[in-house]
Amino acid sequence: MAEGRVVFVEDSVKLEPGLAVTMLHGLALSRDMERVPPELQLSLIHASAYLVQTKRDRTKPLKKGLKLAKAKIAELEKERDESLEKAKKAECELGQVLRREKRKMKEVDEKAYQAGYDRAGQEYIRDARSMVNDEVKMRVPIAYRTGYKDGV
Repeated sequence: MAEGRVVFVEDSVKLEPGLAVTMLHGLALSRDMERVPPELQLSLIHASAYLVQTKRDRTKPLKKGLKLAKAKIAELEKERDESLEKAKKAECELGQVLRREKRKMKEVDEKAYQAGYDRAGQEYIRDARSMVNDEVKMRVPIAYRTGYKDGV
């Protein structure tokens, strides 16, 4: 039976159970409802009440499932919030570690720079002394040849 059809006096809920469904869903026109005979109205009322009760019975597990789903959603949201908080803490700690490591690297670089600078200075001093020694070695024989050898 199609929904929304007109209900006639000769219609029977016993023969057409879909009629009760049509009326239950409010698809029958009110003027048609007034023309339904009293004996049919009583059957229609009982069928409608049965359908309403059946719908309630079918929705009870759904309501219980809905409550469980809401509880699960709340639990998952709590876990998500905790995870986000942990992630923020970890991000802060990571930032602190990175800053410490940068400071350490800067100190190491400065020490390495100073060590390199000192080493270069030592090499410069060694080279300068070597050059002076070489120059002295060259001039000493000249001094011996020119008479400084005897202490003159």
